[in-house]
Amino acid sequence: MDKDKVYILDNGWKAYISEDGSFMLHVIPIPNNIFRIEQRVKITEEIFNAIINGERQVKELFREFNLHEYIIDWKKDDRPKPILKNSKKRFYGIDYAVVEEDFGYFMEYLLSIHGGGSRKIKINKDIYLKARNSKLSTSDLFREYDLYLYDKPEFDVMPDFSLFNPKNQQNDE
Repeated sequence: MDKDKVYILDNGWKAYISEDGSFMLHVIPIPNNIFRIEQRVKITEEIFNAIINGERQVKELFREFNLHEYIIDWKKDDRPKPILKNSKKRFYGIDYAVVEEDFGYFMEYLLSIHGGGSRKIKINKDIYLKARNSKLSTSDLFREYDLYLYDKPEFDVMPDFSLFNPKNQQNDE
């Protein structure tokens, strides 16, 4: 291997061998992309050999070698997760909560949309009891009780009023 040779990938990034013998990739910022920071990252000899042998398409290197794992510094979320406690009137399932209130039974479930959020719908006692006494997901409950009719944006819950907000944990034993 030629230590002075630089291999240019299809997006302008450069692979080379550093002075200490490490296999390196010079990541050049790409506008409107997650790769906005110029950096030099170590790559494996296997990735470098693929580049030497003619693979210059970054897309293929990502697919075949998980190149993004070398470039992106994934950070762990060190924030403590809130502890949601079940009570006589409140139960937290896999991705939902059911609650008995003075004026009926309700199910609040997490939304899988950008930015998160939750939605709260009125349910009957049968659904409430089934949700409390089983390990069903929101999808299972929707399918079994045909709750799709109620899955509307007007039932969205503001975060401050959500059952999933630890500040709203009340002692309703």
